[in-house]
Amino acid sequence: MEHQISELVSRAERQMAEGRLRRAKEILQGSLRERHYALQPRVLRAYGTLQHQLGDNVEAGKYHFCPDTVGQTSCPP
Repeated sequence: MEHQISELVSRAERQMAEGRLRRAKEILQGSLRERHYALQPRVLRAYGTLQHQLGDNVEAGKYHFCPDTVGQTSCPP
């Protein structure tokens, strides 16, 4: 599972580094729909970073702080 998460986050980060923010968003949003990825702190932080780069600071904050509250009802997905 950890290898899959690393690969997923790496794919999204490569897209972000290349300026393909919309593609990175597709990758991460797709993973957030799957329960086993939706609660992974690395995936949530990557999505928060992406939202910040897209200029959505409110949404970015939700995902940056969410990994610290995984399992609580305040976590976005």
